[in-house]
Amino acid sequence: MTLFVDVFHGAIPGYQIVPLTPVDEDRIQEFLVECEDYQFIESGRFVQPGDANAFLFDLPPGKTLDDKFTFAIEKKSQIVALLDLMRGYKDKNSWWIGLLLISPSMRGKGLGRMIVDYLVKNLSAIGVHQIQLAVLEENTAGYAFWQKMGFQQIEIIHGRRHGLKIHNLLVMTRNLN
Repeated sequence: MTLFVDVFHGAIPGYQIVPLTPVDEDRIQEFLVECEDYQFIESGRFVQPGDANAFLFDLPPGKTLDDKFTFAIEKKSQIVALLDLMRGYKDKNSWWIGLLLISPSMRGKGLGRMIVDYLVKNLSAIGVHQIQLAVLEENTAGYAFWQKMGFQQIEIIHGRRHGLKIHNLLVMTRNLN
């Protein structure tokens, strides 16, 4: 089992990086409510009981919790961003960003760039070749952000259901060599 501290080192200046556990479910749930604008885009519904649990425990086929890394970026002990990463997905040399969610009050202030820089530095150091993710087609601001971070679209997945909505997912990748 790989521990968080075996992969992630260093800091994001002015912030704390905190691995999340089931003890944090209430705090995660409160943060998801704060970011309900994204939840509504994604699922067509407001945050539901159990969404924090899903953030911690949902897995793609063939993966285990040993492959999943969830953590919070905090400022003054308050969550300002959540991050969900999957090791070895979709191939053994790639990591997948399942979610990077930033508080509405912190968006557009450079935090996203600092988080991506932190990830690139740490994942490059352990030999990861690429990072992948999927952006909802209607999330044009998210798509523009990931493009600015050096990600390129490589695929479209049509008709993926999430909650009450059906989405096209824009799969993006960034090579780390």
